[in-house]
Amino acid sequence: MNLGVATDSHAQYEGVPSTDMILDYQELAAYFLDSDLSILGEDLPIYKSYAARIRQEYRHVPDPSYLVGRPKVLVKLTEGEHIFQTDYFRNICES
Repeated sequence: MNLGVATDSHAQYEGVPSTDMILDYQELAAYFLDSDLSILGEDLPIYKSYAARIRQEYRHVPDPSYLVGRPKVLVKLTEGEHIFQTDYFRNICES
């Protein structure tokens, strides 16, 4: 799985084995995925603007399906102990 595909599910990334690099691939992937979700920690006007752009991106999905599916995506993100995988993003976005 590549990092772009990983944003579809935001599951813990396990696609590349760790190395001795300063940031290993799994840690890098965690920061990448957390940065993708960091909009969830923004003020409401900023999030609303983002949500409108997401709706535009999925304009091919009929409104009834979108209005059922989008909340499911957001709820799924909250099912774990944390939304964010890294301490950095937990500290700035979950507080």
